[in-house]
Amino acid sequence: MLGGIATDPAARGRGIARAVTAAATRAGLREDPMVVLWMYADNGAARRVYEQVGYRVTQAFESRR
Repeated sequence: MLGGIATDPAARGRGIARAVTAAATRAGLREDPMVVLWMYADNGAARRVYEQVGYRVTQAFESRR
């Protein structure tokens, strides 16, 4: 399970989040055939990164910050 992936605001827009997420996903897939991640639904920037890596929403849960 992946979660808590973040990019320093000063480093955003360079593809770092996508690269780190892709690398973590590949590492996870070497251990298990299914890798999942969690994110807050209102985090559009994270959603775009995760979709670029190949993730899709299969379940959604309500949570509070």
